[in-house]
Amino acid sequence: MKKDKVLQNLAKKRHIKNLRRKGKKYNSKSSFNHRRLLNQAERRIIASKSSPTATFLKENNAFKNSSEQVVIVFPKNFSFTENYSSSINAIYAAIQSFDKIHNKTIILSFKNCRYIETSCLFILEQLLLDVFKYKLKIQNNYSIDIINRLEIEKSKNDSTNKRLCLLDNRIISEISEEDNDLLLLEKFSYQGAKTSKSYIEGKKLTTCKNIINFLNKQLFSTTDFVLTEQGRNNFEGIIGETIDNAEQHSNYRGEWNVSAYFFKDHDKSFDDTVVEVHLHFFNLGATIYESFLGRKVLNDSMHKKICDQVNLILSKDSYFSNENIFTLLSLNEGVSSLNYENASRGTGMISLLKQFFEIGDFEDSSRGLNPLMAILSGKTLLKINNKYKVYSSAVNGEDRISLNKFKSLKYAPDKKHVLNLNHKFPGTLISLRVYLNNKHLKNKFA
Repeated sequence: MKKDKVLQNLAKKRHIKNLRRKGKKYNSKSSFNHRRLLNQAERRIIASKSSPTATFLKENNAFKNSSEQVVIVFPKNFSFTENYSSSINAIYAAIQSFDKIHNKTIILSFKNCRYIETSCLFILEQLLLDVFKYKLKIQNNYSIDIINRLEIEKSKNDSTNKRLCLLDNRIISEISEEDNDLLLLEKFSYQGAKTSKSYIEGKKLTTCKNIINFLNKQLFSTTDFVLTEQGRNNFEGIIGETIDNAEQHSNYRGEWNVSAYFFKDHDKSFDDTVVEVHLHFFNLGATIYESFLGRKVLNDSMHKKICDQVNLILSKDSYFSNENIFTLLSLNEGVSSLNYENASRGTGMISLLKQFFEIGDFEDSSRGLNPLMAILSGKTLLKINNKYKVYSSAVNGEDRISLNKFKSLKYAPDKKHVLNLNHKFPGTLISLRVYLNNKHLKNKFA
């Protein structure tokens, strides 16, 4: 009897255990189906979403000539000033792919590149970072992973890879230093948004001070020169006004992006050492031309004055568009889309050009060291170098840049220096490249 009871208890326990097993099996199958349906629903939701940056670019037809790819091959000449269309389309393909593809490895292939402008890397990095931040922000809303991984495929050319260090600093350990190239010394990147809750006016001041402090440090260590207190204040003010302009023209939050890159000779004597300085400002939003048109009522007299000047130039050369000439004239002192009583307004870009070229116009074409200021906005690309420098107006002494041999805003600019583009850049990029060299500065200021 006792034995039977024991057997009954064992049978009961076995039955309960089997029921539990069946329940687990059923629950496991149910959970699997639930997760599968949830993943399908999430994929449909995610497919309909885009980052604000990608949405803005799409609305401006940036993705018209690009498609989603897991491998984006960049052109041989990755340069806005020499190969704009191919370069910007490669950047757009990278942004579109990084935005719409999820949980994959996106390969940025520079294997064919022989020349890279740092301004292209700057735009590429900033736009990718915007998309990454958006995906990171919404990741917790989904059970599936939506964040991609990036892989950089190096060039076959070491000189090119020394620029790619800006995207991936691990590359620097894999390249040779036995050549005449400059090596990356320091990189600063800053991003701000005027309407952000965390926005502090001091961030702009910190950005300006950090860049100028490092510039002054390089002047001190590689030349016999250093910025005076007044010089430091001038440079900081110029950079600050350029950031202000980026805030005013930005598309939805008053964002501004600034990067400063420093490259340096690694085996030169003191007098021959060159420090290469790159300074880039960028914002998505209204172009320079659109800003003037949109604020016509705020400064009607200035708008009429510029229109008269534009019509005069176009009557002599029909190659250019209204936008091209408007953008060029906007660089000149006293020109602003807003009506300011403060005479210092409307001097930002030309002061930036004048001050940095004052200390950094050293040039060595045999090494490919050519100072340049490039302004890309809408369908206009301006290229300013030592050929056409800032000059003072004979009428009122104001700073002028005409980009022609006549040094006059009454004549059309050089077509090699003002380019009429086929594809619009939906924002503004101001890119500056100068070179510091002690021997050059001593000869210049002797």
